Amino acid sequence: MKVLIKTDATRDEELQGKVIYTAVSSTGSASSAASGMTTGMASSGNATYTVKIALDTPNDRLRLGMNAKLSIITEMKENVWTVPYDSVYTREDGTKYIEIAKNETGEEKEELDVQTGTEGSYYIEIISDKLKDGMKIVLPQIDAGDSIENLLEMMGADAGI
Repeated sequence: MKVLIKTDATRDEELQGKVIYTAVSSTGSASSAASGMTTGMASSGNATYTVKIALDTPNDRLRLGMNAKLSIITEMKENVWTVPYDSVYTREDGTKYIEIAKNETGEEKEELDVQTGTEGSYYIEIISDKLKDGMKIVLPQIDAGDSIENLLEMMGADAGI
């Protein structure tokens, strides 16, 4: 699996690597990193698993014990429609829809039935033969307490899918 890596040492440069090992059982302790390979802890729910990542290109700015943010790409699709996860609504009968703006302000809107596909940490694939370029999707309101930094942090290194 492909991995995108960001560290304080590499700043905006995004390193690439691949998962070369995932433990078959959960563990409670992390291993140390080796040159050209990092070992980290992946957490899912309450279980923690050791994961080893091999860098595609070694970087001499990396040091043992440095923290890194990893995005493990489990699935990749091209030429699909995606929207923020929270902009897909589910009716009581289980059908899903998004809201399309009928005017510039988005105050007038209509529901467009969709099916969903691959889900990322922030974006979700939507499938509909009625979607067209230029349509404007009405996004849910963000609390005034949310900042752009919090939103970008929530979206992850790849900003979603």
